[in-house]
Amino acid sequence: MPSWEEYRKQQKDLRAKFTGSGGGKGFKGTKGSAPQAWMLRAKYFAPGERPTRVRLIPTSPQDPFHLYYNKWWENKVTNKRAPVISNSRNGELEVPDLVFYYASAQDNPQLLAVPTYAITVLILETFHKVERRSAKNTAYFDFVRCAGLDRYGKVACDMCRQNVETVFGQQRYWSMSNMSKDELMDELNGLTHRCANCGVGELQTYAYECAKCGKEIANRYNDTELTDGDVAVLDNEAVECQHCGETTPARKLYECMTRVGTGYKEGCSKPTKAPATATPFDYDITLVGEKTANITKPTITAFAPARTYEIPGYMLQPMPFTSFLSYMTLEEQSRALGLPNPFDSAAEKALTDYFASKSAPTPSAASAGEADPDSIPWGNKK
Repeated sequence: MPSWEEYRKQQKDLRAKFTGSGGGKGFKGTKGSAPQAWMLRAKYFAPGERPTRVRLIPTSPQDPFHLYYNKWWENKVTNKRAPVISNSRNGELEVPDLVFYYASAQDNPQLLAVPTYAITVLILETFHKVERRSAKNTAYFDFVRCAGLDRYGKVACDMCRQNVETVFGQQRYWSMSNMSKDELMDELNGLTHRCANCGVGELQTYAYECAKCGKEIANRYNDTELTDGDVAVLDNEAVECQHCGETTPARKLYECMTRVGTGYKEGCSKPTKAPATATPFDYDITLVGEKTANITKPTITAFAPARTYEIPGYMLQPMPFTSFLSYMTLEEQSRALGLPNPFDSAAEKALTDYFASKSAPTPSAASAGEADPDSIPWGNKK
C-alpha cells in the first residue's frame, strides 16, 4: 500500500504525461459531510419530453455555473456504470483521487474525467409528498411530480385522487456537458428576441409609427427603398414624422415569425415584446429536453419575468455545490469504481482537510470539455 505522501510526489509527473501540463489553478470548495453529499447529489434535474417550468439560479454573479470533473465508470463488481467525481481534476490538484490514480495506473488517458457544469434549478411545479421506507426501514419522503390534468381538463393523477399531500416547488441541480451548457445559453440569450405570447416565434420589427400622432412612418414590406441604414436610424434615433412634423423616437410594430428551412412563416397572432430583464436568468422558463447521440438539447417553449412564490427562502439560493460536487471521499470513490482504495489512512484526512479550507465555487470558465453524452448523473431521472 503506497502512502499518500509517496504518491503525491509522482502526481505532477503523471498529470504532465496525460495532459501536457504541470499544474493548475487552485480549486475552491467548502466542507461537507459524506452523507449530506450523496443525498444532495441525488437531487438532480434533467429536462425531458414533459414540459417543466423552472427558474435557473446562477451560482454567483460572476459565473452561473459550477465546474467539476466527472467520469462514468464501468463498475465490474456491480456490472453497472457509475458516475465518479475526480477530486484532483485529472491531477491538477494535489489531493488523493482514485479516478486519476487508476487512469495513471492503467496508463489510459481515456479514463480521465470530463469537465462538467452544474447550475441550480428551482422547479416551479406541484409535487406529492410520498412517504417511503429504506432497506433499513427508515422513513423518508420522496417528492413525486403531480400528473395534473389531462387534455380534457380531468384529473390524471392517482395521488390527487388519493389526497396525497402536495407541496409547490423543489430545488434541484442540472448537470451538463460543455456543449449542453452552450446550447442552454444560446436559448437564454435569445429570449429577448422571442415572442413573449407564444414563446416560440421570433419577434421582428416590420413597421414604425409616430409616437405623437400614431400614423405610420415606415413599413419594411411596402417601402422598397428602405435601407439598413434607414432602419438603424429608426431603431436608435428620434425622427421627424412626415405626417405631423413632430420629432420623436419611432414606435416599433412587431410581428411573430417562425423559421421554416431558409425562410419564415407567420407565427402567433399576438406578437408581444418580452419585458426587459437584467440577465437571462430573470425569467421563469418552460423547458423540454431532447436526448441526441452526444448531448441533451434544451428548448425553451415558454417564458415570463420571474414571479414571487410562497416557497422557502433557501430554494432561491444556489445549491452548495462545493460541499457535494467538489469531491468524493476515497471510500465513496472506491465503492463507485468497484476498485480498492490503495492509499493509507492519512490520504482521507488530507482530502477532507484540503476541501475544508476552501470556500468559493469553482469558476466554470476553466478549460471547456468535449460533449459528454452521460452528463446527467447519480441515478434514474424523475
